[in-house]
Amino acid sequence: MSLKKFSDIITENSIEIPVIQRDYVQGLDEKKAKRFLEAIKAGIDGKGLHLDFIFGSKKSEENGAGRFIPIDGQQRLTTLFLLYFYLSLEEKYMSQLRHLTYAVRPSSEEFFKALCKEEHWQKLTRKDIVRQIKNSSWYFLSWERDLSVQSALKMLQMIEERFASYKPEDLEKIGFEFLDLAEYGLDEDLYIKMNARGKQLSNFENFKAEFEKYIDDLATKSKLDNEWLDIFWKLGFEEAEKLFYLFFFHTTLHFYAQNYELDKNFIKQKELFDFYEEVYKDPNNVKSIVKLLDNLSKYKNLKAYCT
Repeated sequence: MSLKKFSDIITENSIEIPVIQRDYVQGLDEKKAKRFLEAIKAGIDGKGLHLDFIFGSKKSEENGAGRFIPIDGQQRLTTLFLLYFYLSLEEKYMSQLRHLTYAVRPSSEEFFKALCKEEHWQKLTRKDIVRQIKNSSWYFLSWERDLSVQSALKMLQMIEERFASYKPEDLEKIGFEFLDLAEYGLDEDLYIKMNARGKQLSNFENFKAEFEKYIDDLATKSKLDNEWLDIFWKLGFEEAEKLFYLFFFHTTLHFYAQNYELDKNFIKQKELFDFYEEVYKDPNNVKSIVKLLDNLSKYKNLKAYCT
């Protein structure tokens, strides 16, 4: 296991999304896509951003080039590739990048191959990137029936709205833990058996990744998957992560309500992701919820209290 920057992967290897993966869909959920891009932007402007784990296998080609096949992390890798692609426009950076290819379906593969061709890249600019792509002679209207293509174009539009003034090297502050399955004697079959194809991250998993940014201490951060999660497992319910998420929602809502007026429809209309940043930018609220969870983990009569 090693800490990697995206550039470490893409300058050494091409990325091949294998047939077993689903379509690239991160750009189709505009709310989540914008949240992810804003997190990257905040990481660039701040102390950086850690994107958890990327699993996959590296393959060596006969010509000495490398090929990386991700088994987990496909969505994040594709978004990062589109970011590097966009930021490389009007720069010399694209010459350092290997290609990203999709084997999920022929139309996806054709689109990404065409997008990555250097002669196509050279004619594109950062202004109205989606319009330029769609007006290019190499672009086929039939590709718009492909979910991965739709998602990629929408993501590029959102990227342009947020990153037009950035440079490729700004993304060096974005990294993740990289696990090469081959190094551990593992293969894709093991991961496929452990994970349902195309399984979405739960609300809890998404929020946990966001909340971790507010905790600097690694020992405290690890409690999210250990002592604090055990609080809800010990209650004897099957959906411990769902309960943990609801705990965060209502506790964060309580902090939020101390400073803002809430109408009766707020809870029905809002998700935790809509207001947590406003709450946890105050370090006192972070300290409060950490203290609350620490105390709950030691409370012996918790199940009777909750029942």
